[in-house]
Amino acid sequence: GEAIVAFAGPMMNLVLGFISLTLLGLLSAFADTSIEWVQSVNLFLFVGGFLNVILFVLNMLPIPPLDGSRIIAAASNEARAFYTMPRAQMAGFALLLLVFFFGAADFLFTGSQDAAIWWSSLVARLAGGVPAS
Repeated sequence: GEAIVAFAGPMMNLVLGFISLTLLGLLSAFADTSIEWVQSVNLFLFVGGFLNVILFVLNMLPIPPLDGSRIIAAASNEARAFYTMPRAQMAGFALLLLVFFFGAADFLFTGSQDAAIWWSSLVARLAGGVPAS
């Protein structure tokens, strides 16, 4: 039960990202991208999809207090005991800060952006259009 609840948030981010990026690919395939409102909608869909993919990836990290640690804790009593210790919570927060401070998050951002571009371009090609550059 607890793992399902913890996975629901990241899964919703993945679904919203999938929907946004699929719509972006379809819009790129069928709409005239030189029109200003189409460009605005493209930007909105890309940013929405990209941010939701990033949120999914970040939430799945097994670092307390993120959902990834709650999923692992629900699957293992040893992990639950570790994650409930106050020091583990503080260490997890410090580790999360270090990930951002030392630039390791750049990999997550770049990977998420590349995945977003790849998916929307694939949808555009499959729909018969040419993906926007």
